[in-house]
Amino acid sequence: IQDQKNSLFDKYILTCMLDKNGFIIDISKAFLEFLGYKERDVKNQKYRFLISKYANEKVIDEIKKTLNSGFTFNGEIKSKKKNSEVFLGKHYCKSVI
Repeated sequence: IQDQKNSLFDKYILTCMLDKNGFIIDISKAFLEFLGYKERDVKNQKYRFLISKYANEKVIDEIKKTLNSGFTFNGEIKSKKKNSEVFLGKHYCKSVI
């Protein structure tokens, strides 16, 4: 049952796991499909390239501080897809230490 649960989670839930330095260590297939990337394009990359140039820098700083502290960031971020389409997304970010 756990394998089925993981498969459903990977296929339908947009998730991305970061290390405490902001590098992507895992990303769901659903998120990759939504963004238009392949796993090899994003794994071990800094999350920053997914954030739109229109994003609020204070929010970016808050994410960095939150990741370094081990707490969870909860907020809206202007992000971008591979095709440069900008979208406003609700993000929950927690570093995996």
